[in-house]
Amino acid sequence: MAKENASQERRRFGVVDFIIIVAVIAIIFACVMRYTINEGLFTRNDKTCTVSFSVAAVRYNTYDMLAENEKVYLSDFDLLGTLTSKNVTPAVFYAENNEGEIIEAHYPEKTLVDITGELLCKLSLNEGRYTASDGTHICPGATLVLHTESVDLTVLITGVDAVKAAEA
Repeated sequence: MAKENASQERRRFGVVDFIIIVAVIAIIFACVMRYTINEGLFTRNDKTCTVSFSVAAVRYNTYDMLAENEKVYLSDFDLLGTLTSKNVTPAVFYAENNEGEIIEAHYPEKTLVDITGELLCKLSLNEGRYTASDGTHICPGATLVLHTESVDLTVLITGVDAVKAAEA
């Protein structure tokens, strides 16, 4: 008799069935999203770029330690590019005079200098952003620690410009 009642009972759609269906749909959606996101991440759009930088108030002999065409790294193994140009000016600081006005003053010779320069880099362009090979965003206003064979510098990125094919 129990078997007859069990076979006659109608199967109903329950809460557990609904949760299982929603979970399967969520898993399918997550797989599709992951595939489309990874497709964009792994498709590299490499561009040759000129990255302008500035270094403020460093010792005067730091300029001499930088050599043009020297390789510049983000870390020990992540090559960012090569140094193509460098310029030096006496470091500037701002002080208040007796009247309360802000004036520009320069450090004495052979003390502190400001260095500006340019790097030739191969960067990836994704969604309007330039990134280095290790994923570091390279954009104006970014502060990065760069390494060369002889010196480590904390630089401020002042510009990123794509090099035209004829120039590269």
